[in-house]
Amino acid sequence: MKSKFANLTEMPITKAIILLAIPILITNLLQTVYQITDTFWVGQLGKEAVAAVSISFPVVFLIVALGSGIGMAGSILVAQYKGKNDQKNIDFISTQTIVGMVFFGIIFTIIGLLLAEPIITLMGVEANVFPLALSYLLVSFLTTVFTFTYSAFASLLRGIGEVNIPMIIVLVTVILNFFLDPIFIFGYGIIPASGVAGAAWATLITTAISALLGMIILLRGKRGIYIRKSCCLISFKTQKRLLRIGWPSSIEFFSHSVGMIVITFIAAAYGTVILASFGLGLRLFSFVFMPALSVSIAVSAIVGQQIGAKKFDLIGKTLKKASAISFVALTALGILLFVLSELLVAIFVPGELEVIRNASEFIKVMAVTFGFLGIQTVMLGAIRGAGATKKAMTLSILLLAFQILIAATLPFYLGTLGLWLAFPGAIMISFFISIIITKRMDWKKARLV
Repeated sequence: MKSKFANLTEMPITKAIILLAIPILITNLLQTVYQITDTFWVGQLGKEAVAAVSISFPVVFLIVALGSGIGMAGSILVAQYKGKNDQKNIDFISTQTIVGMVFFGIIFTIIGLLLAEPIITLMGVEANVFPLALSYLLVSFLTTVFTFTYSAFASLLRGIGEVNIPMIIVLVTVILNFFLDPIFIFGYGIIPASGVAGAAWATLITTAISALLGMIILLRGKRGIYIRKSCCLISFKTQKRLLRIGWPSSIEFFSHSVGMIVITFIAAAYGTVILASFGLGLRLFSFVFMPALSVSIAVSAIVGQQIGAKKFDLIGKTLKKASAISFVALTALGILLFVLSELLVAIFVPGELEVIRNASEFIKVMAVTFGFLGIQTVMLGAIRGAGATKKAMTLSILLLAFQILIAATLPFYLGTLGLWLAFPGAIMISFFISIIITKRMDWKKARLV
């Protein structure tokens, strides 16, 4: 089967970035709407419910991060094989990636269920928040295998330049989640009210549907990748290769999760108001982060294909154009969010004046560094697309150390402002280090195929 999707190295760079980034941006915005919908409905239950979701979200992200390495490795290899026009290996690597992700999804589901209560206890939440956080977390862990499967599906398609199908699937599940959330949270007919856990049940159902649709598409083999039954038998050599490339990505994403959990732990020490403010600020931050992430994902696919096709001279041009696009977009959004922060926070927690004031302050502190975040994510996208996952991992570990150091020390001198400064401080450090790493990259040695 010859793929009908154009090689990204054979079209103008700006066009390639736009064709990939816009559908990815729409997809990511829809996923953010997904999260905001949960936050909105849970917010109607009060600040304790918001705090419960805020304390649980980093833990769920941690488990997903640990298992994401194989998916990232599969995406990198598929992009480079696409640049080489090697359809046979695209199909084989994709099949092995799905098999590996399903296996690890099951393993991490079991681990999560066993450790949910000890984790919540360790994070030291207030007594009235504890049962809400635990109920949400337990159901969320049941979603892991479906999350892994769909994540692998979307990453593989993006590696070959197909970004529209994941966008359509996410749109369907966002609409479905909008109606399921209030039904499971507040109850309807024979469905009992589940409170905070109801949001997690709605997520489980919609994520399972996403994974099922993804597998049907891959098994049909009409979207550039064909999951072949003959390739489903586990190849330990290939799984070892995927792990070798992917484990640094797992550690990288794990470090982000650890940073979120540690800082959330620090925020929890300041009480429910600060914890809820922190969680709301991060949710709105994820919305602004979407354009940078979208361009970064597009750059990973483009650079991966450029490396596979041995068109190394195009990489520098790609980074310059992508960085300019990302910087302008995030600076504009940062200004907008700075101005509208209080209004936006008030939508989710009406009447909670302390939460509105603190969350707004957190957002404004972060907003001034968004443009630099845009450039940094583009550089990291190129590094990952080259398969240099150890370099990306090293950068993330350094960031984690600085982030925790800032959050743990500055509050003693600046109060909660010191806690808010942890994120923008890490963004600026990441910006400078990522520029240095990218300038020293030997792109020719990054060819894995």
